[in-house]
Amino acid sequence: YRYIRNRPVFREAPAGSPISPNLAGRDAAAFAMCFQLYKASDPAFANRCLLAAEHIFDLANTSPKGDLLTVGPFDFYGETEWRDDMELGASQLSLALMSAGGRLPSTLPHTDPRFYLRRAAHWAHAYIAGPNDASDTLNLYDVSGLAHFELIRAMKTAGHPKDLEVSQADLVRD
Repeated sequence: YRYIRNRPVFREAPAGSPISPNLAGRDAAAFAMCFQLYKASDPAFANRCLLAAEHIFDLANTSPKGDLLTVGPFDFYGETEWRDDMELGASQLSLALMSAGGRLPSTLPHTDPRFYLRRAAHWAHAYIAGPNDASDTLNLYDVSGLAHFELIRAMKTAGHPKDLEVSQADLVRD
C-alpha cells in the first residue's frame, strides 16, 4: 500500500530538457484547461497554469527517436502516436488565450491565440496524414477524436479562419 498511496516519481532528464511529445501535448492541454476553469475564481493560480502549459508545450520533442516516454516497461503501455496529443494541447492553449479577455500574464511567451490555432491545425494534418491515423482510436491513448473536436471548437471561436492546414470538414471526415 505504501507505493499505491505514495507513487514514486522518477526523473527522466534534467529540468528544461525536451519532453516526450505525447506527454507534453496532454500536460499542456490539462494546464490550459486549468487556466480556463480558474481564471475567474483564482486568477493567480490560473496564470501559473497557463505559463506552465506554454512552457511544457514549447519543450515538446517533436522529432522523437525510439520509444515515446510512457511507463516502464514500455510494452505495458506502448504508445506510438503523439501528433494527436500535440493537437489537443495546442487547441486548448488557443481556447485558453481566446477566453482570457485580454487578462494574460505579462511573462507569457505567446499571447496570440492564432499561434496555437495554427499549430493545432498543423498537428491535426500531421496526424491525419501520418501512419497511425484511425488505426486504434478507441484505446486509452489515441485522443484524436477529442483533439479534433476541440480544434473545431477553437476554429469556430476564432471565426473559421481559412488559412489553416486543415478544415472543419477534414476533421469531421477523419
